[in-house]
Amino acid sequence: MNQKDKLEEALINVLKLTENRDETEIPYGVQYGFDRAVEILDLNKDDDYFNLGGICRFENCSIDKLNKLLNDTDTKDTINLSSRHNDSPTIDQFKQFMLDNKNHNYELEGYLVMPYRDDYKDNDRFQVDGINIDGQDEEGIKLLDEWIHKLVNSKKIYYPDEYDMYENNFRAWWD
Repeated sequence: MNQKDKLEEALINVLKLTENRDETEIPYGVQYGFDRAVEILDLNKDDDYFNLGGICRFENCSIDKLNKLLNDTDTKDTINLSSRHNDSPTIDQFKQFMLDNKNHNYELEGYLVMPYRDDYKDNDRFQVDGINIDGQDEEGIKLLDEWIHKLVNSKKIYYPDEYDMYENNFRAWWD
């Protein structure tokens, strides 16, 4: 079996696991915490991006929503502030940057891990892999650029994989 066939077989097996998982096995509290996070982030369960292989994408997490998630009884344990997606800043670093620059409307993007996935962990269900700001906010873009360069120069992160205008926003995204 060649490498391509092995990868295809592995993908098919993962898809079977997520499709055939009995969601009634999920403890109520876990499901409720996920549902509450979906509510806070104002996500639409009918959206095409809602369930992508067991993750739920979001692109609209303001500092107010992040604080609400961190303080809500049902969702606060879903976030590990020291967690980072690959080579991105930690969630805590994103949070501090947004708090330090409240005059700008930064929004985080990332994903929630669906409760039925086998790799679902207690406090690692919320991941951030990018940050966006309105493309018209030149000062906000400059502040974001300076912050990212500072972290890269201190060897805390790598440069984003995508770092440019995306639709009407300036976006920094780590794959």
